[in-house]
Amino acid sequence: MTTSKSRGSRAHRLLGYAKGRGGQICLLLLGGLVLFALRDADLLARTVSDALSLCVRQVIPVLFPIAAAGGLLTCFAAPPAFLCRPIGRLFRLSDASVGVLVIALVSGFPIGAMLASRLLEAGRIGREEASRLACYTNNASAAFLTGCVGARFFGDRRIGWMLWIASTAAALTVGILMARRTPHPAPNEAKDRTLPTPAALAQSLKATGQGMLNLTVFVVFFAVFRAFLDRALIALLPSGELSALVQAVTAAFFEITGGLAAVADLSLLLPLRMGLAGAAAGFGGISVFMQCMAAGSAVQGDRLLKARLVIGLLSGIFAVLLSFAL
Repeated sequence: MTTSKSRGSRAHRLLGYAKGRGGQICLLLLGGLVLFALRDADLLARTVSDALSLCVRQVIPVLFPIAAAGGLLTCFAAPPAFLCRPIGRLFRLSDASVGVLVIALVSGFPIGAMLASRLLEAGRIGREEASRLACYTNNASAAFLTGCVGARFFGDRRIGWMLWIASTAAALTVGILMARRTPHPAPNEAKDRTLPTPAALAQSLKATGQGMLNLTVFVVFFAVFRAFLDRALIALLPSGELSALVQAVTAAFFEITGGLAAVADLSLLLPLRMGLAGAAAGFGGISVFMQCMAAGSAVQGDRLLKARLVIGLLSGIFAVLLSFAL
């Protein structure tokens, strides 16, 4: 008993120490970001302009129609039961959540967290189901991975498809694992049969628009933060392959697009680069994690972070295995 208490006390002290150090590191990073913004205003302006242009020209045009339609669908009845029940039994999801799962797998982040939150706020699913659903339905879209990452970064669209397969398989694996020992949710027939009011439909579109604004905020901030980190690491690290690897991994940890571009440029063997790219695509980066946290009330931070880390690990392993097919 005494040993157990001492171990618990030691773990508590280590956790408190880590949190304190983590807070100090965050303060240093944010202070450095402010100095970077003051010292190199031209680069800051270009970075913000490029990030806003990316959102307006590429990200929002792709995500908004799907997010808007998906949000409206969460107001209506669930898809037919004979289509939903087999998937629902596997993932322990209600019929309405199965519709969100299917939409989210092809639409990209943070659609899953947004739609899971809509179902929760409408009272169509419970908090545990919504939290679980939001953990594995926020993944990079096939269009992004094939068109941007595969074709542009790696020069081979097939690599993008392999990364999509790896990250999707990892997410579904985590979804199945999270469903273990979870009872199947009871159907909410009263809610599923109720037609939405015009006010509910208008509120859904409004919430989608606010979600796109939130997404833009995070994309712009982390683009600036990544530019600051790139400058800091170039100044602190000697030039070489190891430094390039550190920069790529750091970029991917915080922001997926720049991180995947940096991973593709590494002088490593293709299986190693695909493993890193798969892990980055599966995890999504801190930017995506923050986007999901802002997407609605379904998301539980600790649970989401653990799930994203596991998805990233599995996605990296799957990507390495798939790379040998090239």
